[in-house]
Amino acid sequence: MNEIVLIGRDNPGGYGDVLRCIEAALGDRLAGSVGLFNPHNLVAEPAVELYVVPMGYGSSDYPAARKGNKTAIYTMWETDCLNKRQAEFLRRFDVVMVPCTWCRDVFAEAGITAHVVPPYVEIIEGPGSRDKLLAGGAASPIFRKRLDKVVDLLHATGEAYSVRSDDPSVFPGCGDKMDFTWASTEDHEAWFRSGKLFLNLCSGEGWGLFQHKALAHGLPLVTPCHGGLVDFVTPENSYIIPHTEVFASGYFAVGLGKWADVKIEEAEEVLRFALNDPGLKVKQVAAAASVAHFTKARMRRELLAALELSGQ
Repeated sequence: MNEIVLIGRDNPGGYGDVLRCIEAALGDRLAGSVGLFNPHNLVAEPAVELYVVPMGYGSSDYPAARKGNKTAIYTMWETDCLNKRQAEFLRRFDVVMVPCTWCRDVFAEAGITAHVVPPYVEIIEGPGSRDKLLAGGAASPIFRKRLDKVVDLLHATGEAYSVRSDDPSVFPGCGDKMDFTWASTEDHEAWFRSGKLFLNLCSGEGWGLFQHKALAHGLPLVTPCHGGLVDFVTPENSYIIPHTEVFASGYFAVGLGKWADVKIEEAEEVLRFALNDPGLKVKQVAAAASVAHFTKARMRRELLAALELSGQ
């Protein structure tokens, strides 16, 4: 039954987190797991090599081993447009999987058929301090995460807040660090359960791991609803910030790909409304319930179906 080998970035960050999510979901169906640039370390002859990597990341020679009968990739993109090079890269794989319907539709526009396999989240119930505004994500103050703007906005409310960054050396102003991938489950739970709202001003999200887990811990989001977030963000579980579309920048400025952009004044208006909403506690309960269907069993079932492997 051990017919799948995982190949990916086993390090902090979103793809490392997703790699461990897939490992937990597949369990006994795995023949092993190796680093992205060590495919020759494979000791098995798997039926499937499953790469969990950013699109076109790093070396141009993978999938290199082709030891398996089939190669697959679990990936995503952060704008609504793929360029020709990216599409050609994806065609090297027999199976393409993405975490959300938005990515599936973006890939389809480029001629790539992708299977939607959402990561699972653990629903955490129970009391917490619920006294802080929370935000988190990649630390870079440029491109799409904009944690500098988030900190400014959190500070403006006068409320207690906590911002967790995966690399505070990139953005020193974000010094409240928790390594989101390697921190213990207890650290994750304690942080999320200290929050009452989760603020997100991200310009581009192919999925939204922080946001997904925030909802699972009963934290309504204050966020624009765009990209991968549309699969699980609703007016019932979150406070939606209006946004306009702008062209992506930096590494993501390929083709005519667009991001969401919000005015800080509008974000602050929505945040202050949320803080004073008499229905906040009701929305906190609705947050966890709204993502309860993203289960480990579902992810396992959909991974195996996409890979055309029998059994559950």
